Amino acid sequence: YFARSTADIEHDMLDNQNESRAGEPVMWRHTYQCGEETIDRQHKDLFMYCNSVILAIEDKSLSLDQMPAILDKFVADLSVHLTYEESLLSHLGYPGLDTHRRKHRALLARLQNLHRLAIARELSMDDLVSFVEWNGVVQHMLTDDHVYFPFLKKALQPDSTGTP
Repeated sequence: YFARSTADIEHDMLDNQNESRAGEPVMWRHTYQCGEETIDRQHKDLFMYCNSVILAIEDKSLSLDQMPAILDKFVADLSVHLTYEESLLSHLGYPGLDTHRRKHRALLARLQNLHRLAIARELSMDDLVSFVEWNGVVQHMLTDDHVYFPFLKKALQPDSTGTP
């Protein structure tokens, strides 16, 4: 792992967006990793979940009747991840935690709103694709989360005794 600049992250995002058209999966890149095993695994799992939703919508194997259950799982998985991430950042004393926590709350609220729309059968597949593809989870992982990566890398480096 190495610290990445905002310009590098934006470049990767643009490359990924240019390679993907609306409704197509978004490629996972190893450069999206922060170096903390659990967060990296959760990020990759969420990324892959987003892709599975996009593919299911694209090949029309996902019906409106299935959407509440799909989003129920998504809300649960995202909640577990956000809780873990915030807990770790709090434990390590991340100074930007309050701001990051607010972004998490906004992201989760958007997903919960999509869930409510799905239950009411008012959810547009385009809105869901937009959220999972670029305007929600993926965007958060590739921009907001990358802000704390340099802090996390430094905080997790072993000291002279070999403990972080």
